[in-house]
Amino acid sequence: MSHPYKNVGVAKAALERIVTELAFELGKSHGIKVNAVRFSPYTGSKAGGAIQGLEEAERFSDEASPLGNAKPETLATRSPI
Repeated sequence: MSHPYKNVGVAKAALERIVTELAFELGKSHGIKVNAVRFSPYTGSKAGGAIQGLEEAERFSDEASPLGNAKPETLATRSPI
């Protein structure tokens, strides 16, 4: 992405990697499950107006993601298998 939201993408990637490592280490040694919830570009938040190009990122994510861009009302619900 070529707009300021790219920095958030880097932070999300780091979070995903940390969660993967913790899941591997704690799962193997202690039987602990590790999960994280990360959100997609969302213009409805208070910070959304401060990020230049966020509307473009939200549209792109909705088109590019197999299940569409995450919405607040569906974030913590379980999708049918």
